[in-house]
Amino acid sequence: MKKGVILGATSILLASQIVTTIMPLAAKAEEKLVPNTEESVQSNAQVELPVPALPDQQIESTTEEKQEEASTPDTKEETAPEAEAKVETRASVTAEQTSEAVTATSEATVSTWAQLQTALMDNNVTDISLAADITLGATTIPRGLNKTIHGNGHTINANFKQIKLGTAGAVGKMENVKLTNTDIYGLFWSDARNVTVTYKDVDHSGRQMIYLPYGELILDGKVSSYVTVEEIFQGNKMTVLPGATVDFESTPASRTLSPVRLMSTDSRLTVGKDAHLNIVSNAANIWGPANSSLVNNGHMNLESKRNQAINLSTGSTMQFNTGSTFKAISGDTVEEAVEATSGSIIVNSGATFEVESNGTQGSIITGNQLVFANGSSFSITNHNRSGAVFGSYAKPTNVTIESAEGVQTWNRGVLISQQPSFNYSGPLSANFNLNGYLSGVTQTGLTSNNASFQNTFRTGNTGKIVGGSFAKVEIGSTTIDELTTESTTVTGTGEPNARVEIKANGTVIGSGTINSEGKYSVAIPKQAANTVVTAQATLQNLTSNVASTTVRDATATAGTITPNAHTVGDSHITGEYTGDVTSARLFINGVSTRGGTFNADGTFSFFVTPGSIKVGDKVEIVALDKNGRELDRKNIDVISNLSGNIMPSSYTTGSSTITGEFTGDINFARLFVNGKHVSWGGTFNADGTFSYYVTPGTIKAGDKVTIQGLHRDAAGNTEILDEQQVQIAMQGSITPDTYTLGTSNITGKFTGDVNFARLFVNGQHVSWGGTFNTDGTFSYFVNPSLIKSGDIVRIQGLHRDAAGNTEILDDKTIQIAGLKGTLTPSAYTLGTSNITGKFTGDINFGRLFINDQPVSWGAHLILTVLSAFT
Repeated sequence: MKKGVILGATSILLASQIVTTIMPLAAKAEEKLVPNTEESVQSNAQVELPVPALPDQQIESTTEEKQEEASTPDTKEETAPEAEAKVETRASVTAEQTSEAVTATSEATVSTWAQLQTALMDNNVTDISLAADITLGATTIPRGLNKTIHGNGHTINANFKQIKLGTAGAVGKMENVKLTNTDIYGLFWSDARNVTVTYKDVDHSGRQMIYLPYGELILDGKVSSYVTVEEIFQGNKMTVLPGATVDFESTPASRTLSPVRLMSTDSRLTVGKDAHLNIVSNAANIWGPANSSLVNNGHMNLESKRNQAINLSTGSTMQFNTGSTFKAISGDTVEEAVEATSGSIIVNSGATFEVESNGTQGSIITGNQLVFANGSSFSITNHNRSGAVFGSYAKPTNVTIESAEGVQTWNRGVLISQQPSFNYSGPLSANFNLNGYLSGVTQTGLTSNNASFQNTFRTGNTGKIVGGSFAKVEIGSTTIDELTTESTTVTGTGEPNARVEIKANGTVIGSGTINSEGKYSVAIPKQAANTVVTAQATLQNLTSNVASTTVRDATATAGTITPNAHTVGDSHITGEYTGDVTSARLFINGVSTRGGTFNADGTFSFFVTPGSIKVGDKVEIVALDKNGRELDRKNIDVISNLSGNIMPSSYTTGSSTITGEFTGDINFARLFVNGKHVSWGGTFNADGTFSYYVTPGTIKAGDKVTIQGLHRDAAGNTEILDEQQVQIAMQGSITPDTYTLGTSNITGKFTGDVNFARLFVNGQHVSWGGTFNTDGTFSYFVNPSLIKSGDIVRIQGLHRDAAGNTEILDDKTIQIAGLKGTLTPSAYTLGTSNITGKFTGDINFGRLFINDQPVSWGAHLILTVLSAFT
């Protein structure tokens, strides 16, 4: 921004700057000193309170102020730089405050705040992996020079607390993590010297992402930040590594609360090759102090809805290198879009540079050099009717423009969608000096290899300028209509309002102006046959293509014929013609007849005997003039008049017939199995049904079967009318044997396509599987405890294909065999310890009753003898 009011006394200006500098700092301090009732700070906590330091005050010489436009106040107060020092009042945490121990190692995995805190305070731990989302419980100053937090996709809720790197030269890194609820310092931050912080694959939201006044932020992978209170990055250096994608969005409206706020003299912003830096904000997108530098090797896309896109202070530079792209949109209705105060902007060959502004000041402002190198592409637009494209502040600037493709410019106030006000053909080079930043900017010393540019280009009058690939320094294409030896007027189309020149064999024979609709008509003398006549348009030193036509003899004839496709059985061949066609000759397989009716509307018809043309015949029509001379020759496509559909029913494997229905002219069929032709034939009945014999076993489950419906004429010629897939119906049965309780297998037999089974007990599906043997028997394992006496047990027989799809083919109930057995105890002798006897059948357990009361249970059976009950 420019100082608009020149103060009479240096002391007044100094006092003003001091006041405007201290006020934001005081506001910061007040915010930071509000007690945090949610944070309990222990008595032995070490509280660090950095002493706020005012930035160096820079008083600009009043001799740099330009007042060439007294009628239009060149007054825009510079908002004093926001106080760069932030006051920390949060308590740091010592190792004694942690409650959970972390093993002394260089790596630690943490799931809680206490574990994270312990790892941060351990000198030995350098790599910390999150195993869960964590909410910070206190501001902490880690021990050690190197801390890396691997988020593993988890979230760190900063809870408006901080992790401050307090040691000069410290290195911090966060990767694969989501950060939320950061305060105006961010999470990882430091005011120590030479601190480096890397964020890789970080998704951030909060009041600020990072405060790093003397350090460098490195961004890698995919990094995003959404900030609601202050800057996103506020620090000395920011580097976007090659290939990274960075998306910044902030909502603060204050001009200098920029998403990227460079702080120290010699600050630097670097965007690596193939990296993307996208910034959307209300504040200026990028703000920097004196001697700042911006180097773009990648892709930058900036939009400030209310303020400038970039403002770098005294002596700063911006460099846009080969392969880089840059697009900046500024919504400020007064200020520039991009400024390097008393500095330079260099757009190198191979770079693309686009800027749009809406202010009364120049879209781009420099104070030393503005260079668009040959091979660069640039488009600068000021949408404000009072604003120009270039300006200078706080010193005059030198502008160099080189464009092999030429340059186009639009005057201020001209709608951008209209044609350029000036087209300057390439290759173009120009150099000039500028002093001032409003539309009254002084332009001096203009030199150019393009005389038109040197004579007409005025920076203050220019609202848009494009060069390189953006410059379409050409005019609309010129055409010329056909001429004959009787023609005395040349007509055609071209660039509206351009001058058109007509030549015959290189000699001018007429000229005129193309009207506003892009059409021209120029009188010429009659030309001899075969003379080449050309037309070329010129507008503002730009020339169009050369259109040409060859004069033809007016007595000669010409014409074309375009026949429609012919349907077998039709009585006429029809189509369209042009020119001098009066009749035609039709060839059918080399045999010709002459005739045809050629109508005034450009259509024709030619009678043929219905049925005389069949599919496969070679049919050609030749257009003739009144003297029978051939003018054109075209082949005619012959299409069938037959139609029909075939609809096969599902086929059951093992069956000898495919059946179904058909319509139309189908009277024959061909069968394909897995892509191979296996047979042809079929019986096609008058009722629209058909049957097709197939040898049993030819088609198996899983085969792909298709049937073609054809028409076969008396000569045996066939034409395919339809083709459909035959669905194969599965079949099969399952017959389970009677199941004996307590056994582990269900057995039985199966037929057909059954190869899988499912078991249900009392209506509940309990298992699936089974072994299906080639001899038609199967076995199915079952847990003996699953089936009890009285249960209803069903087994389904299925077919399962290679993809795991199943189809139920049968469902049977399994009979359960009842248990049988007898028990014959021997006489018991009082005082003995065993009851003995015999048993039969399924008995394998006993229970003893005395006076009808059960007293024990158990058994020890040996062979067929019940030897003990206990």
